[in-house]
Amino acid sequence: MSSPWKNGQGDVVRECADACREEGIGFGIYVSPWDRHEPCYSDPQKYDDFYCGQLEELLTG
Repeated sequence: MSSPWKNGQGDVVRECADACREEGIGFGIYVSPWDRHEPCYSDPQKYDDFYCGQLEELLTG
């Protein structure tokens, strides 16, 4: 949503997964919890909330 790609309306993960499915290719992603560039990374509780939000978006979006 915060990406300028497709005016924040695109879903690059879904589009890639759909393209793989159409071609019969397996699809998977790796999500690393180590994101030292995120401003709240130094606060464990805030970062846990941030990371859980990312996981939720990937798993339900």
